[in-house]
Amino acid sequence: MPRYEFTEGGSNKFWAIELEGSSFTTTYGKIGSGGQSTTKDWPSAEEAKKQYEKLVAEKEKHGYHLVGAAAATTSAPKARPAGSASSEVPAAPSSPVGGVWETWKIELKGSSISTPLFRAECDSPAQAREEFKKLITEKEQEGYEVAAGGATDTRAEMRKFIAEVDKPPRGARSVTSMTAALKAPNEIVGLDLSEHGLKKMPEGLGRLTNLATLDLSRNSLSSLPAEIGSLSRLTSLKAYENPLAELPASLVQLTRLRDLSLSGCRLAGLPQEFGSLRALVELGLDNNPLAALPPSFGSLARLKRLDLSGGRLASLPDSMGDLTALEEARLEGNRLTEVPESLGRLSNLRGLWLGQNKLKRLPESILGLKLLEWLQLDDNPLEALSSVAGLPSLTRLGLAGTQLTRIPAGLSTLKRLTQLGLTVQEPIPDEIWELTKLEGLTLTGKRLAVVPPELGRLTALTELGIQGTSITALPDVFDQLGKLEYLHLTDNKIATVPPSLERAVERCRFIDLRGNPLDKAVEKDLRKRGLVGRAGQGKIWLGPLPAGDG
Repeated sequence: MPRYEFTEGGSNKFWAIELEGSSFTTTYGKIGSGGQSTTKDWPSAEEAKKQYEKLVAEKEKHGYHLVGAAAATTSAPKARPAGSASSEVPAAPSSPVGGVWETWKIELKGSSISTPLFRAECDSPAQAREEFKKLITEKEQEGYEVAAGGATDTRAEMRKFIAEVDKPPRGARSVTSMTAALKAPNEIVGLDLSEHGLKKMPEGLGRLTNLATLDLSRNSLSSLPAEIGSLSRLTSLKAYENPLAELPASLVQLTRLRDLSLSGCRLAGLPQEFGSLRALVELGLDNNPLAALPPSFGSLARLKRLDLSGGRLASLPDSMGDLTALEEARLEGNRLTEVPESLGRLSNLRGLWLGQNKLKRLPESILGLKLLEWLQLDDNPLEALSSVAGLPSLTRLGLAGTQLTRIPAGLSTLKRLTQLGLTVQEPIPDEIWELTKLEGLTLTGKRLAVVPPELGRLTALTELGIQGTSITALPDVFDQLGKLEYLHLTDNKIATVPPSLERAVERCRFIDLRGNPLDKAVEKDLRKRGLVGRAGQGKIWLGPLPAGDG
């Protein structure tokens, strides 16, 4: 399966895709995690190949690069049009540095700012310039310097940065075995022992005094050696997918550690002094049976990306509000019954994932995070959400599978919203139809009996889901939804389809009508047109839903 990685600006993500016949499977996530997989089926192998190539091109365009044996060649960067401010950073030194150097880039253009992690639209060019200067100051405080050949251009207000976290020793190199490392221990800055079948760490790790990156992932290690704490230059440690039940107390001595990935282990707790790892920027602890976090956790003042999903957390320490540099917090799939008000102090937060927990309410303070772009609360017994008007940057909001009895106030003020999921317990409020930038909309709820013709006002929709409702008919508005590609209509009470939907069949890529009492004449007509197939085949899926999917 071809694998692509994106490792700029402190971001460490992977994406892989495998094409097989008329379907392909994508696997994606943070490097160091097992990721999550999605399989998409297409009407034909030709269409699947076309979409496969399109997705690969999009990933390459966004900076992902092919890794492994398939990465035989690289293409030269394309020239930018005249007058466009370039944000390209000269390539960081290659493998001999072992990941000691790191690059970051930023571009200011009009009222927008772009970095490898996000694109922000400000209210005015003046506001954008202020935010631009603030971000650069933060990077300078972290030790970033102007890259060689990238002198500051104040007229264009464009800078290029490269950080020298540490000077590598002469002859610095990376190796993939401890035997090779111990032949010249002072020269080794990178050691990759991933997928080596290790049950015990080989002797001699403490001799690698210049080690900057260590990868022990996907082994059978039940513990890490105490001498790991002596690796004073270590900036990256990956030990994900090992049966680690606890961490050595010496781990907290790694005061230069910026990236720690311990996903998919068996950790039930963390050292009490875990907050001593104050250089951490990215922390992956997802899919561990963690039941609690130590109070010192709030001392991770530089932390920007945190993944605690798939754990057993019932509560969070109030000190979480001290993580003021945090930009992404993944907390979904735990046992949280509440989250602290202090999270409202996370003024740099862009993404907050709290789905699949036991939350009945959300602190009002969170509803005032001005930079928040993604708020996911799906599948919680959430009973009330007062107003979202204080979230002007929100582009994605997930409220499906909740117990909300009314839509939160201020929804129509979210002018940047492109993705929305709702469980509707009442007639759909008119303000939904004012969200004309929506590209994805999901509506669920057994009490939903009517979808009005105002649906046709959402002309930007590319994906629409109306699932698990009591609707018996659809509005005849699909001629107006000219961009619609995917239509999920499972587990409703639909007997007939409107003429505009019959016409839309030709342009839609996929329509799922399973779990509906569809009229036999309608079903016969669709089959006669050669559009119906079983799940995984054909453009239209009919018939019952598999057990557990309803």
